[in-house]
Amino acid sequence: MELVSWDSNYFCEVADSGAVFVKNAALQFGCVQRQAVRAGDHELVILEICQAYDGPSDSPLIFQSGRFLTLAEISSDESSCFR
Repeated sequence: MELVSWDSNYFCEVADSGAVFVKNAALQFGCVQRQAVRAGDHELVILEICQAYDGPSDSPLIFQSGRFLTLAEISSDESSCFR
């Protein structure tokens, strides 16, 4: 199985266990594979989250209105519920 990314340096490291870590992620999950399902020429992998870790990023993880945002975007958005 291969993880695909447009940026070849997307993952900052691969652990001995095969776990991959995304660079500068605000949150990282430790998961185990529960199921793999063929979907055309792809394979969908169902994971169970076992652990969660704070990432190295100083920026908070913000998900609002179906997208990830920065604090600057929220403070400039007049329709924001955080305003």
